[in-house]
Amino acid sequence: MKIHVDFSELNNLVEAMGATAIPSFSKYLPISGNLLEILETKGFDVDIKSIEFKKDGAFFNGEQILLYIKDVHRFSSELQKFHLYECRTLIDMQNQGAFEKKYVATKRKDGVFFVDFSFKKKFNQQEELNVCKNCLKWYNDKTNHNQSVQNFSISQFFDYFGNSIFTHKPMYSDINAPQSGYTSDWDDVSKKCKEKCAYICQECEIDLKLNKHLLQTHHKNRTPSDNSPNNLVVLCMECHSKKPAHEHMKGAFFNTILEVQQIRTRANSY
Repeated sequence: MKIHVDFSELNNLVEAMGATAIPSFSKYLPISGNLLEILETKGFDVDIKSIEFKKDGAFFNGEQILLYIKDVHRFSSELQKFHLYECRTLIDMQNQGAFEKKYVATKRKDGVFFVDFSFKKKFNQQEELNVCKNCLKWYNDKTNHNQSVQNFSISQFFDYFGNSIFTHKPMYSDINAPQSGYTSDWDDVSKKCKEKCAYICQECEIDLKLNKHLLQTHHKNRTPSDNSPNNLVVLCMECHSKKPAHEHMKGAFFNTILEVQQIRTRANSY
């Protein structure tokens, strides 16, 4: 039976209020010709467990994808994790403006992912990655399963949910993502940024003209290949070490950070 829904009264109210009607659900539920035919004829059952409700409604993206960071940081002690749900890790990255270009989407379901070790100049290496623990907890809570990181099954996840549940999708996939790592002209780009700032940290304003090695250029969205001017900021080693995902610097560059602190102390004593 074909269902007809009449919104004429609602539309009249919208017009009387002088408001603008907003298309409902079209942003969240793209409908293909085949799906539309099924909906208008026999219909189909939807498992309520497969719907994740958010403030802006339920979301199906119609794809079976996983998200992960393709570039492995040289200071990482282990490989990245892949995500199957918009967990707090992804939300934090979105809030930091680091999600769009940092993550990639993949349709692989065998647990093996294309990874770039840019600091070794090795790209598209195939590596096994583990599921994000935040995503795994959500999955176990939703399904009443008790899977561990070691025995998590990607195929079983998609068998249960059908499609991925993401409200944001990265700009690139694991196939078309640009090469990871710093661009070949990075040293020159960084030097020009420091010169433009007169070798002064743009956060704490410490003057490092006489100690230029203690100054670095930081990518705000944590994507080394993105050298757009609004993505670059010049920071002293200490301020740089306080940025998200840069905590490793506090140990790796302890002596240089201490040197910055000593220069700041001397400057403040004058």
